[in-house]
Amino acid sequence: MRSVLRRIAWFFLGLIAVYLIAGNIFLNSSIGEWAINRKPEKFQLHWSHGVTWWPGYVTLWNVKVNGHVRHVLWNAETPRGRTRIAILPLFSKELNLPWIAADAVRGEVERTDVDMPPPPYRPGGWIIRLEHIKTDQIEHARVVGLDVALKGSADFGFSKQLRDGPWEILPSRFDLRELRVRYGEEELLHDGHVSGEFSIASHTRREVSGLATLKLTDAHVRVEGEVPAVAVDLDSAGHWSGRVATGGKSGRLDADLVWQRGRFANGGHVDLDVPLQARSSAVQFDASARLHARVEADGYFIEADLPPPPNGLGSVHARLNVAHAEGVGLPTAREALSRTSGTFALDWKFKSLDWLGPLLVKTPWLRLQGAGRIDADLKIRSGKLEPGSRVDVPEVDLVALVAEHRFNGTARAHGLISEGGAGPRAAVDFTVEQFDIVAESEPDIALASGSNLQIGLDSEGDLAHFRDRLLARLRFGAAEVPDLRVLNVYLPAKAVQFLGGSTALSSDLTLNESGQVTRGQVGLEATAVQAEFGEIRLTTDLKLDAQLAGTDIKQRLFDLNNSTLKLSRVTVVDAGRTAGQSWWANFALDGGRIVAKRPLDIDATVHTRMQNVGLLLALFTRHKDYPGWVLKLIDKGEFKADAQLQMRDKTLTIDRLQAENERFEVEARMRLGAAGTDGDLLLHWGLLSLGVDLEKGKHKFHLLRAKEWYAKQPALLPAENGAGTPKP
Repeated sequence: MRSVLRRIAWFFLGLIAVYLIAGNIFLNSSIGEWAINRKPEKFQLHWSHGVTWWPGYVTLWNVKVNGHVRHVLWNAETPRGRTRIAILPLFSKELNLPWIAADAVRGEVERTDVDMPPPPYRPGGWIIRLEHIKTDQIEHARVVGLDVALKGSADFGFSKQLRDGPWEILPSRFDLRELRVRYGEEELLHDGHVSGEFSIASHTRREVSGLATLKLTDAHVRVEGEVPAVAVDLDSAGHWSGRVATGGKSGRLDADLVWQRGRFANGGHVDLDVPLQARSSAVQFDASARLHARVEADGYFIEADLPPPPNGLGSVHARLNVAHAEGVGLPTAREALSRTSGTFALDWKFKSLDWLGPLLVKTPWLRLQGAGRIDADLKIRSGKLEPGSRVDVPEVDLVALVAEHRFNGTARAHGLISEGGAGPRAAVDFTVEQFDIVAESEPDIALASGSNLQIGLDSEGDLAHFRDRLLARLRFGAAEVPDLRVLNVYLPAKAVQFLGGSTALSSDLTLNESGQVTRGQVGLEATAVQAEFGEIRLTTDLKLDAQLAGTDIKQRLFDLNNSTLKLSRVTVVDAGRTAGQSWWANFALDGGRIVAKRPLDIDATVHTRMQNVGLLLALFTRHKDYPGWVLKLIDKGEFKADAQLQMRDKTLTIDRLQAENERFEVEARMRLGAAGTDGDLLLHWGLLSLGVDLEKGKHKFHLLRAKEWYAKQPALLPAENGAGTPKP
């Protein structure tokens, strides 16, 4: 019997000896690190040397471990780490380390743009269970740019099944003392103490991920410590900016929060008191900025106070209640805003107001840039501003991008909540005393300059939906266009071009929430305009009143119904064409469509009133070329005419023009463009008629059977095109 026992003992001693030899070779050769670091992009463990003196017990020195999980990079190091590996669970594909002890731990956590997604789910993965990762010597940590010096202890445990199986954080605790937190050269907290407990229930990534994991989390965190004072620098205008002050009086941070499966528990609180200090030849200022927040049975109460310096600007006063949501989890900003009630007063000079534009509009058609002061007094009930709430911005740089044109200037803004028929309405009005208009594609060339640009935003008083239900209005009058030639990009080259002159531009546009024009009016009024119309040059006074109604906003397609153009004192430069006469003509568009692009795309039916037919005849040839009977009838009464008009690409086409007065009738068609001027003209008075064939600027008269000749000429536009929709 004794020999049997002796043999068994020697057998186990032999196994232990084999284990000790194999285990220590594994730990002190490249075999160990090679076996563990099979996926170095996700996890790496390195050590200088190690020892195992009993099966399952391992000690490593100079340990460094790092990993990559989604967008998080982490690493930790310790001069010595010890652990025990449970042997029996290995036979059921479970790596169980009941405890891990580490000395003088240092760690770092940073974010990265590189995503490391978990592998796809496959059943049968190994289970990793680390029940207690313990240390009583945490010395240093760096977390997303924050440098933390401390003395502390922690006991952390987790369990995870590989191949995207379930994972959980076991009940864990931490106690961190003598905290000193720095960001760069500035100290944010000293003599701090943070302690707490937390756990996350078992789940798979397919069941819950991201912030939804908070629904499975329990935590209790206590924070206290000293925060530095803020030194206040006052400028000559009374504006102030703060910087962290070293030395002197300190403030205090005290927080105690409990999180229970998706919601803060009643009774939690955060209190922050920051001393403010200002010293200058004229001002001596000592005050405190205070923040108090507490969790109540029905929600959260937040109170904040930042007093202004003497004779200066810069204050915040807030009393807000945020009601609990029906479900659990952290609400989005919009959800929290919809449940917020209270008062908020702000008077602050910001270094940049770039953030304000996105709060007002969904797409960046309206931008506020540069430094600016905000003076606000808001009353909020369930996320809606109450009547009487106001916001003022005395001065800010404004850029509005509308219809591919940029409006630039320095603006003042006034926002007011008033009572509307269906509830409170929010209106924000911008006034730009001096502004410039440039094309977005040519920002260095000013198209127009003017004064008193008005941009109004109108929406519901519900802050969460202000941007979604927004209507805007942009209007200005008498903006000066110093050189009309800048408008030629909107006209068909070689057909109609401005050669000189200045004009006044006005507009009144209604915009949707995306800054797209839905309807409006554009006006142009000018005197002594020099222009080229096909083969002739002329001077004129003009007044344009374009009425726009959107039919396809995305394609920038608008109705032109009721739009008018009035020409007066029209004089052809070549006196031989007109015998020195001048005219007036009024045009009204019916059934018109315009696509707002460069050049403009227009199809319309035009109703015209003209002083007489002389201007029309001058487009075909010189007056002295016409037969005598025609010249005698030119100035014999006002003419009325109807025609189809098309302006597309580089061509202007007029077709089916029919004009008459009490004496005779005129029919005409004409095409003007890069290829020259072509057209047909028919005049008839009683038994007399005359046809004019114009080709590449050269005319030919048809004195016999002119009507038959004209009837045989092809139309330039389809009959339905005048009232149709132009191709975008």
